[in-house]
Amino acid sequence: MINKKYDVLDSEETAIVDAVENDEYIAEKNLSAHIETLQAAAIATVKKRPITVRVQEQDIQKIKSIAYQKGVPYQTLVSSIIHQFAHGDLVERS
Repeated sequence: MINKKYDVLDSEETAIVDAVENDEYIAEKNLSAHIETLQAAAIATVKKRPITVRVQEQDIQKIKSIAYQKGVPYQTLVSSIIHQFAHGDLVERS
């Protein structure tokens, strides 16, 4: 029986709590290897394709400056901007 404090959990979360409380949970023996496997699988599922775009030098410098402030490579920032725009999360100003 689950304690009242777990009323906010969904069925999957409740099953996890039950497994831990009943000593049915088995911790991963080699966590770092498991993490590497999961990271490799995640990378393999995201396909990226290089593109060539002509951009004004002043825009590149501004993007590099913003990327530096955010602590990310500028190519990553450009890719993120394109992704956000493609999914409607970033829109043009009128």
